[in-house]
Amino acid sequence: MTAVITLVAGCSATPAKQAAAPTPPASTTASTAALTDANSATGKVDGVTVRASMPDGAAPSGEKLSVAASSTEIPAAKAQVDGVKTVRVRLGDSGAQPTKPITLTFDLSGKPELAAKFSDTVIPVVESVSEDGDAADLVRATWDPAGRTVTATTTHLSDFRLGAIDLGKVADGFAAAYRYIRGDSTSSCRASSEVKIKDTTYTLTATTPGPVAGCLTNAGGAVAVDFTNATQQFYAVTSTPKGAWTSTVRPDLSNLAARLASALGNAKISDLLTGRGTGRLTFGPGTTRATINLRADPAALQAATIITGLEMLTGMRAVGGVVKAAPAILDSGTDLSTVSTCLGQALDFADAKPGQKVTPDEFRRAMSTSSGCASAAIEAGAKNSIVKQAYSTLGTVFAITGDLPSQLAATVTGAIGEVVGDNSLDFALTSSAPSTSVKPSAEGPTTIDRVQVDTWAYDKVGPDTYTIPRGGPATVYFQWKAFSGSAETRGDCESTITVTGGGTTKTKITSNCGSYNPGTYFELRNRGTYTATITIVQKGGGTTTATKTVTLQ
Repeated sequence: MTAVITLVAGCSATPAKQAAAPTPPASTTASTAALTDANSATGKVDGVTVRASMPDGAAPSGEKLSVAASSTEIPAAKAQVDGVKTVRVRLGDSGAQPTKPITLTFDLSGKPELAAKFSDTVIPVVESVSEDGDAADLVRATWDPAGRTVTATTTHLSDFRLGAIDLGKVADGFAAAYRYIRGDSTSSCRASSEVKIKDTTYTLTATTPGPVAGCLTNAGGAVAVDFTNATQQFYAVTSTPKGAWTSTVRPDLSNLAARLASALGNAKISDLLTGRGTGRLTFGPGTTRATINLRADPAALQAATIITGLEMLTGMRAVGGVVKAAPAILDSGTDLSTVSTCLGQALDFADAKPGQKVTPDEFRRAMSTSSGCASAAIEAGAKNSIVKQAYSTLGTVFAITGDLPSQLAATVTGAIGEVVGDNSLDFALTSSAPSTSVKPSAEGPTTIDRVQVDTWAYDKVGPDTYTIPRGGPATVYFQWKAFSGSAETRGDCESTITVTGGGTTKTKITSNCGSYNPGTYFELRNRGTYTATITIVQKGGGTTTATKTVTLQ
């Protein structure tokens, strides 16, 4: 069984002399450090015997190890269910640091009630913190049930405390954090919005009402959409035609952490609707129709993974350290680009498509791979000590999470599945104006009087009938041509196609009278009957509408 030890990083080459440890409270049972030989020392704290040992040559100038009680209080992690008091391990009187790894062994023979708590889902944890309370790190350790000992190695000595972490609480913490990402807007615009500018009435319709509300507004004569995000998701905003995006970023902890995770995933997005944030998309003069897509940047799920793991296993000290490191990581430049890409790919479950399931094995594999990426970050050039410490801490969090038992991992992936359902949101902007007396610019052959519509997809089982492939979705192409009499019309047109069915509505716009070779496609996920409505507007002419029905089995 593996355990965790939290250690201090960022020590200087010539540390300042440290004050002697204060006298422990009366309730603490502690022995004065006793040297068992030249390279080891033992001490007893709260019924636990702690032994520190080092190989020959580990002491820079022949300093001796010491183990004694410490008055430093280390706050418990959220998933901790039991623990003992803090022990201080030092090398010499001036607080030297070893040149070779030191082995720490915690003997629980005198603490049977703590040893009895350990199981496949409750692991021993050794935490540490610097005297100023700012520094913390994580490395792996091992639990020996036969010898009733926890053993770990470290190259940095500090104040340590042994505890027990419940992995079930860790899994529940992840699930709760992921579900917290979701949200449901209470805005009156959550499903649709309408605004009148001069003589034109604009309507915005949401395909998936709830997560993000879009309210139409008059922006100096141009139509604009004010978006309000009710979730913690970060959405990349795209539109056809392209609009001008401005956003309001709330400078809170979750946003900083999410931006950090997004940077680690190498996702540099300028048009970004932030978690619980707002933004405006303004279209150019004369825009009458548009489609808008909000695609969830994986930042929110990545950030929740990082922050929750730190809270569950180390408490807020480590969270604060990672957030403090965020600016340095973001500014670290190309020397960490390979590592950033690695982490982004490892946490790709956060970028799953709606309806895509993430299995427990995929989640655990992503965590284990991320641990390797964090270790690679240190080797790749993380010269800043704060950045190096952040990567080291994250590496161990990922490694432990990658070892979650299958049943607990399933709890986590179930929550992920709920979140990715909001990963892609579509909005359709339409407009209507009073009819005018303008006649078509040309009569007869150039006026559309017929529209031919065909469909195509893999796994065809009948006319306009297709089978959804395993894992979905079905990619269905709609192809249409406009005719005037027997001649195809290719003049100036704008075509809008709206597909409704299967619990969804999707709209796309093209600046042509027709769409073919290959056509306009939609990804349709659910079984059922879908109706495509194609509206062709001729510039200087009339409007023609055609429909086509498709069945997915």
